[in-house]
Amino acid sequence: MLSTTLWARTTETTTSTKKPQTDANIFGHVTCNGKHLPYAVIRVVGTTIATITDATGHYNIINLPVGTHTVEASMLGYTTKRKTVTIEEGKSAELSFELEEDYMQMDAVVVTGDKRAVTRRETGSIISSITPKLLSSVSASTVSEGISFAPGVRMENDCQNCGFNQVRLNGMPGQYSQILIDGRPMFGSVMGVYGMELIPSNMIERIEILRGGGSSLYGSSAVAGSINLILRDPAFNTFEIDYMQGFTGVGVKGTGGVKPDYNVNLSASMLTPDSKTGLSLYGSFRQRTPFDYDNDGFSELPLLRNTTIGARTFYRVTQRGKLSATYFHISEKRRGGNRFDSPLHCADVAEAPTHSINNASLQYQQYFRENDLLSINTSLLHVDRESYYGGNSLRDYGRTKNITYSAMAQYLTAFSDWGSLATGIDYSGEYLRDARPGYPTYGVQQNATTHEWEVNYDDITLTDETLVAHQQTYAVGLYGQFTYKHPFGSVTAGLRFDHFQVRNLAEQAKDKTTTYIGNAPVPRVSILFNLLPELQLRANYAMGYRAPQVYDEELHVGVSGAKRVTTRNSENLKHETSHSAMLSLDYNKTFQSWAIGCLVEGFYTYLKDAFINETVLENNFVYYTRHNIKSGANVYGANIELNYVPIRPLALKLGGTYQKSEYLETNKDLNEGQKDFLRAPNAYGFFMAQWKIWQGLALDATLNVTGPMKIAYEGSAARNSEEQDLIDNGKMPIRTTPTFFDASFKLSYSFRLASSELQFYTGVKNAFNSFQRDFDQGPERASSYVYGPMLPRTMYVGIKLGNIF
Repeated sequence: MLSTTLWARTTETTTSTKKPQTDANIFGHVTCNGKHLPYAVIRVVGTTIATITDATGHYNIINLPVGTHTVEASMLGYTTKRKTVTIEEGKSAELSFELEEDYMQMDAVVVTGDKRAVTRRETGSIISSITPKLLSSVSASTVSEGISFAPGVRMENDCQNCGFNQVRLNGMPGQYSQILIDGRPMFGSVMGVYGMELIPSNMIERIEILRGGGSSLYGSSAVAGSINLILRDPAFNTFEIDYMQGFTGVGVKGTGGVKPDYNVNLSASMLTPDSKTGLSLYGSFRQRTPFDYDNDGFSELPLLRNTTIGARTFYRVTQRGKLSATYFHISEKRRGGNRFDSPLHCADVAEAPTHSINNASLQYQQYFRENDLLSINTSLLHVDRESYYGGNSLRDYGRTKNITYSAMAQYLTAFSDWGSLATGIDYSGEYLRDARPGYPTYGVQQNATTHEWEVNYDDITLTDETLVAHQQTYAVGLYGQFTYKHPFGSVTAGLRFDHFQVRNLAEQAKDKTTTYIGNAPVPRVSILFNLLPELQLRANYAMGYRAPQVYDEELHVGVSGAKRVTTRNSENLKHETSHSAMLSLDYNKTFQSWAIGCLVEGFYTYLKDAFINETVLENNFVYYTRHNIKSGANVYGANIELNYVPIRPLALKLGGTYQKSEYLETNKDLNEGQKDFLRAPNAYGFFMAQWKIWQGLALDATLNVTGPMKIAYEGSAARNSEEQDLIDNGKMPIRTTPTFFDASFKLSYSFRLASSELQFYTGVKNAFNSFQRDFDQGPERASSYVYGPMLPRTMYVGIKLGNIF
């Protein structure tokens, strides 16, 4: 898809009707190797004026301001070119561009690393991008299914019942990664539990991944890095309809049967003829039947029913100002356990959250001087969740309300070609209330004749509501970041200061002092050296911090059965701080008909006052009381990424990580005395091949490899006498998982149908069924004992219709 850093695009663009008509126009075409490029973006730098080339590769912009302008032509997969033109009133000037193929996407625009739009080769930190083309090549229904195809990124399932999942960056748990929506920290406490699987892939224009500390720009939790989900912008008049039917468990013996999983995606964008207004619409519906892998009557993959609708619109107020608005609604029901045809409280195990999520945001951007840019935005996300976590009981229903909000302002000062200064202020907050409603209880009496105990239905008592959590947090951050550019590279230095508060409203009502107040200065420095035109050296240092989260609900089995897991903060808790350093070499070279790129990156993070949890079981709840450990923790390792295009129809990509995550001292209360982080393999990686075989026929192949890792077993089914002794003494055995090779293949065929394109495709995910074999079973199973690929062998077929994909 095309870059979203532009203001407005259409086949013909005019300036604001409030200005006099100048009849000063530019026109031309965009080509590569003599071939015209349709849908290339033409932008007048420093204004909101932009357009795209038509289906023949030509463009026309009319009624421009008289004077000298810098005009830029760009397209994903091609180098970006700029030209200067002087136009006069009543005259037209021809301005054409010849682009070159950019196999390594070094001219692709990214915004996450510096909070401004720059090309990948200019940014001081390595940014990995996942495009809609990549998501389509792996047939990703949601973000969670496509995000792991970048170095240092691993997606994992953490619950056998409800399917709670998290993304890990550089081997660190999900809580250390900041998830952003359009650059804003809107993944609140509840949204963060299932969020990566809640968001359908057709909402996404691209995903940008910044590895390493990013707290100087984005605040708390950006310790391991930041993942920026950039939503689709109106690009031009387009539409797409996609239907995919999946079959989970095909050819797998001993399961509860093959189960269907189907997904429908719709999207469209429209622009007015004067390009002042644009609208993008998208919708998605997914339904998956629960899947029982070991045929014990309990699901390993939960039931899913997800409906998403959303829209984004913009209005170009002036030639240099733009107002944008975004809204989306997600409604999802999921349920894991057994007895799916029965009410929740009649099941032996049921973990069933139902989410209603609404997000709205508003942004205004205004250019000043030549290229200075003021950005102001505000966003609100509301989550209403009804849930059940338990079995054979009325007391396990829950109701959660979570509100996340933010307001930001940033001014970017551009100093010609030698530097820039970004300054800003952020205000963000979160409110959460989680409670179990009252439920009826009945008295019992002994039968005078039979002496048996019987329920007295006339003796009914309605219990009071149980307040699980009632908390509020807010943070105010001031930041500044200066970048100095030189022909040999650039130097970026930034500093952020955050003031934050976490208030426990439930305890406050009992006249207790439960407000946590903290201040966190977080600096950042990055240096970029252009050693050769095709070789870059980057060095980065960043300090980060992680404030106590308002609510950290992991929603998986704490000991056995389905028990809700809730985190509480100790009275003397300190916020966690980190020091991160990264050093990378990035080589990219394009030749006449082939290209190669290689990235080698070393990373190191030191965690101070790291959080640990003390576990207490109370009234079917598992409470984690969060403390700081005296010693710190080290996370270090290396990432490698290799891109190779031997011939134009074939592209190969290889990525891998070798890392170590360990606490400096062994703590008997931490990880059952293990020094290493649990659920953190030392080695993992991926391979991708995209082959355009012949005129619309394409083959995509992927492989995800996950090495062995240590995991705690919280159940009661011991493998040997040593494990039985540990279980009898209230401890958890530590087991080592095998290596997994998750291979997937997709075959597609596309052809023109009138003015549109029709595609048929089929494929298989986890073709060799490299999947966990030793799930815990029965109603008392340890549902946190889950690891490896997120899907067993799954086959699918689909059809897609659109005018560009």
